[in-house]
Parts: sequence; C-alpha cells; structure tokens
Amino acid sequence: SEDAIKCVANGQVELYHNNNLQCQTIDGGLNFQDGKKAEFGNSGDLKIFHDGSNSNIRNTLDSGRLDIRSDTVHISDNDNTADMARFNYQGSVQLYHNYNEKFATTSYGVLISGNVQSNTIYPSANNSYDLGTTSTRWRNIYTNDLNLSNEGSTNDVDGTWGNYTIQEGESHLFLINNRNG
Repeated sequence: SEDAIKCVANGQVELYHNNNLQCQTIDGGLNFQDGKKAEFGNSGDLKIFHDGSNSNIRNTLDSGRLDIRSDTVHISDNDNTADMARFNYQGSVQLYHNYNEKFATTSYGVLISGNVQSNTIYPSANNSYDLGTTSTRWRNIYTNDLNLSNEGSTNDVDGTWGNYTIQEGESHLFLINNRNG
C-alpha cells in the first residue's frame, strides 16, 4: 500500500522512502525532494547539499579528507586518477596542476610551489599599497634598475614630485633625474 518506485509515462521516475517522495528524475538530471542534499556511500559518507544560503560538500569518512580528482591516469600512482584538490578536515587544503601540488594552506599561512605569475603583477590602485612595514621589512630586494616616482602627489620636504632611476655602474651608483635629465 506504500509507494516505493513510481514510473510516470512520458515523465519522471520517482523514488520514495517510507511512502515519502525523496527523488525524481527531471529533464537533464535528478531533483531531490527537499532540493537540498545528496548523500553517497554507506551512511552518507559523502554529502553534497545546499541549505538555502550555503553550498557544501562534506566527506564524513574516517579519513576526514575530501579529494577532487580527475579520471586521467596519474603516472606515478598508476591508479587511473589525478589529484586536482584535497581538503583535509581541520587542516590544509592543497591545489594541484599537472599532478604537482602548487598551492597549500598551512598553520602559518600558505605555501606556493613554483613561481607566482600573472600577465600583470600590479597593484589595483596607484600609491595605495606597501611592501613591508616600518617594523616588518623585506631583508633584500633584487632588481636591475630601481625606478622611483611620486608623480601625482608631492613629497614632505619641498612639496614637489620627482621621477628618478637608480642604476649601478662598475664602481658607482648613478641617480638619473627623469624629469630634467
């Protein structure tokens, strides 16, 4: 007397639990009755859900880790998958590129493997960001020429602005005034 599976002609297939509709097929996928969650594995080891304002993926396996992997063969593992991202319960997050970890969160911040590159590594606004602070400084800066300009603002000494380049010679440093040569 209770529905378990209902097949509607030219329509959906409905799945019931204890006579309550839980899931039905729709054009292009599945619709869960509460519209909020999908559980996979024994005892809902993996849960994907939406609570009305937040979307989540939860892995409740004993490992406490959720891996997002591709089905491409990973040469070193020979397990026919490749890590893309790994999320450790109350721990680190690792992101991978071409089978290699490139970004990881740590207890002290982040760890980046390789180079940080961009088409442009520029600040998003002029004269708005510092490199270091008065008490926390960079130890060394390695550069070719050092170009300095406060164009668009003025200095505290005489209220003017300047545009200079410091270049190194064999035995001397040269200060070039780019405004007047």
